[in-house]
Amino acid sequence: MDILLQTEEDDEEGIVQRQPDVDGVENQLETVVQVNKQLEVMSKVVVYLKRSGLNGELTKAVYQENDTRWNYRLNSLRSVLRQMDEVMAVLTRAGKSSLLEDIDADLLAEVAGFL
Repeated sequence: MDILLQTEEDDEEGIVQRQPDVDGVENQLETVVQVNKQLEVMSKVVVYLKRSGLNGELTKAVYQENDTRWNYRLNSLRSVLRQMDEVMAVLTRAGKSSLLEDIDADLLAEVAGFL
């Protein structure tokens, strides 16, 4: 996700011209789509943990997103990542480990670190 533009020098005047890097933009859009999918899956895990009562089996509570509060998506993400092993164990005992199949914890950790 580094560069959106390719640069080329104009031979006659030495002026740097910038042209869109179409491949770079497409790769970045794909990354954004992946991140959004990951956040949706993580949100479903949190909702399931809360509604099923399994949240009580965790050392610390996971936070559910709240659209009206600033940073709640980030807080929710961090609350799951901090105890991912424990969340996995609780869901596995409940027979719901399939909820975690599509989660890329490394990508989510990178997003949380960025935010």
